[in-house]
Amino acid sequence: MELKDRVVVIDEKNMAGLSYLYGEMNIDDLGKVVNKHLCACLDEIEEDLTMANRVPHCSECEYLKCVDYMYKNYYCDHEYRTDDMGKVGVDNPPETSPAWCPKRAKFNIMGGLNNGR
Repeated sequence: MELKDRVVVIDEKNMAGLSYLYGEMNIDDLGKVVNKHLCACLDEIEEDLTMANRVPHCSECEYLKCVDYMYKNYYCDHEYRTDDMGKVGVDNPPETSPAWCPKRAKFNIMGGLNNGR
């Protein structure tokens, strides 16, 4: 059986809530309402996954520090950085983040809803 052919069981509490919001519904009306809300939920989940898989940017990071001595030297002050100096840029922070960035290790941890199963 394909996923699209499965039956969704709506409990009495949720059916009463739907009836209160939308009035009495037949099966076609119920399908439209459920699919509309499911579409909105899937859009938000996709947006959350996109943000979770986004490469961190040094310019947005709370660990970015700057020493202004002759030049503006930007460095990472994260305690778990693997680079001893933590230098990330001169005059401007980098567009994204260096390969050794501790926050980058969290990159792509979600990988999808079935990750870890």
